Amino acid sequence: MSPLAAALAALAMVVPSAAAAQQAPTAYEFGVAARQAGDPAEAKRLLQAWLAEHPEDVDARLQLAYAELALGNRTAARAGFEEVLRRAPDY
Repeated sequence: MSPLAAALAALAMVVPSAAAAQQAPTAYEFGVAARQAGDPAEAKRLLQAWLAEHPEDVDARLQLAYAELALGNRTAARAGFEEVLRRAPDY
């Protein structure tokens, strides 16, 4: 099983079922799982999709900056970290 598949399986076990919680895991949660599983490209894709719908989500912006850093996109990572601090100086 790939690290990403393992992380997604673990996430599915932690997140209550859709019937119980009436809410499926979000693109944010899958993006974080992908980043933690070592798939920053997939994390970037998912987090960008999440941020398109939730532009004020500072945590998602931080996760995206970490994904950019893992991809070697230092300029984008720095811009992301600076944006997080601009939006939430006490973060």
